[in-house]
Amino acid sequence: MGTLRAHFESEVRYQINADFLMQSLPGKTATQVKEILLSRPEISDVSVFFSPFWVKSVPKFGNKIDFKIAQ
Repeated sequence: MGTLRAHFESEVRYQINADFLMQSLPGKTATQVKEILLSRPEISDVSVFFSPFWVKSVPKFGNKIDFKIAQ
C-alpha cells in the first residue's frame, strides 16, 4: 500500500448580486449602505462616496446609481 500526498490551493470569489444592491440601497445614507454591505459575509470592506458633495444618500432611481467593485 502506498501514500499519496497532495497540495491544493484555490481562491474563492463571490459574485456580488446586483439585484440585491439595486433593491437594498436606494435612499440609504452612507452609514446605512456600509451596515447593509458589511452584513454580507463575502464583503470585507466598504467605502461609500457620493457625488456631488452635497448628496447625502443613494439616489432612489437605479439609473442614477453606479457601483464600483474592487478586489
